[in-house]
Amino acid sequence: MSQIPPMGSPFPTGTQWTPGWPWQWPPPQSPKRGWALKWVLGVVALLAVIGLTVAVTLVVTGRGGGSSGAEATAGDGDSDIASANDTGPVSIITDDPSCAALTAIVEFSALQQRNGWEHRDPSIAASEWTPEVRAQHEAVAQSFRSTSDMLLPVAKTTPHRVMRELIEQVVAYSRAYADAIPNYVPANNDLALTAILAGDAIDGICTTIWFDTVRRHLSAAKPSVDMPLETASGDGDSPVMFLSKGDSVCEEWLDTWSAYNADTEKWRDTDPGIPRSQWSAEQLELNNEVAPIMLESVNRIRDIARKSKNGFLRDFLHLAALYREMYVEAISSYLPQDKYLNAVSVRLTGMVAVACRAASGQ
Repeated sequence: MSQIPPMGSPFPTGTQWTPGWPWQWPPPQSPKRGWALKWVLGVVALLAVIGLTVAVTLVVTGRGGGSSGAEATAGDGDSDIASANDTGPVSIITDDPSCAALTAIVEFSALQQRNGWEHRDPSIAASEWTPEVRAQHEAVAQSFRSTSDMLLPVAKTTPHRVMRELIEQVVAYSRAYADAIPNYVPANNDLALTAILAGDAIDGICTTIWFDTVRRHLSAAKPSVDMPLETASGDGDSPVMFLSKGDSVCEEWLDTWSAYNADTEKWRDTDPGIPRSQWSAEQLELNNEVAPIMLESVNRIRDIARKSKNGFLRDFLHLAALYREMYVEAISSYLPQDKYLNAVSVRLTGMVAVACRAASGQ
């Protein structure tokens, strides 16, 4: 997905939490023209095989099974949703056949959204847009819609309920933001942020799989002991926003999320690209200090998740807790690729926070 906008975003800053994944849109500096053309053609080629990927995935995964989460429409074996029988507690995702198609779609979406929109001032309402700014927003709105149309078939192929739920939320919030563009007001920006953070969480999950990070630390993963509640969903083609009406835990969650951001402020400025064997004394001290803070937050995340009756929110927070817990385990033998474990947790917790804020209309 597109980079998180620098203005109007509640997302914390810091080197550790800088958004962006290996396959995202290239850095701002101008690439060589030949390389740029090759990259764009590669994206087009990837999109051309999405349909085939989806079809093959359905055959490979069958109509059930998964290692995480609860199914909103769980039931009979005739469902065309591969995660239909994934009704157990949430657990770490170690493999997902939908990642290849998701990556192609993410690249295509990022390509379309780099039209100046990423540098917008979200505090300016549609009534004050210049013709140029309006054109940028309208183009991105269409991009959000086209991306959503491509994501829906892929959502049916993942064997993991939580992954499907995340894809559905990218679609639901992307469409809501696109629909809001004609009469955009600053509060609508949170719809875009929620979609972006959900997409980034998906990207992070796939990255931990491809780097084999989760398997290196899998012994530290403790599956959620909470059985999922029934979740509400759309009809498969029209997913609904999971917090369109807010939730009783939102106020508590926003306070908890903000407190955690404040508690980890110094650590966020450390460089995640340095392995533990090369850490300075200061970086070692900061990581040792942040570990118990993270573990305490894991318990807090789970406590708040249990208070909610919203199945999506519970799944997202339980998954965030698992990835944060695994990251703490990774600190003792930290390698740069381990940063994606933390990134998944950060995106998931941030997504819930921004969705809560969007529901309140703030």
